[in-house]
Amino acid sequence: MLKLFKQTLVGLLFAAAFQWPLQAQQLDSAPVIIQETFVLVNEIRAKGCECGGVWYPAVQALIWNDKLAIAAEKHAADMQDRGYFGHVTPDGVKPSQRVEAEGYNWFKVGENIAWLQKSAQEVVGDWLKSPGHCRNIMNQEFTETGIGKV
Repeated sequence: MLKLFKQTLVGLLFAAAFQWPLQAQQLDSAPVIIQETFVLVNEIRAKGCECGGVWYPAVQALIWNDKLAIAAEKHAADMQDRGYFGHVTPDGVKPSQRVEAEGYNWFKVGENIAWLQKSAQEVVGDWLKSPGHCRNIMNQEFTETGIGKV
């Protein structure tokens, strides 16, 4: 499915918003790996999960947000184009600044990124092995998400 480096960066943004969350507009037309990642993350949230030795109980499902997805997609493309892998760009731009640039009104932002995995199962599995990324998935304050890939 994912053959080249150019196609292996996946970014997931989580946010808690000031406004009432909007339903998905573009999720149905997103690549399969994005749709599958979204489903897997929400399945984990529904069951609860152990992150770094601490049990996190079930929390509400995340709602898709197109602005977060655009910010995630742009960050994945930027990492590919400029040859880096990180939450902060070489110019110092942070996830919160990226979502603001898309007009997203937030009060808390988290980000998970992945590289070289070939499936949504691998992406989410690797996030669950990382206590910080796992906590992002299980954070009850996060209500919306967007996923991007290149």
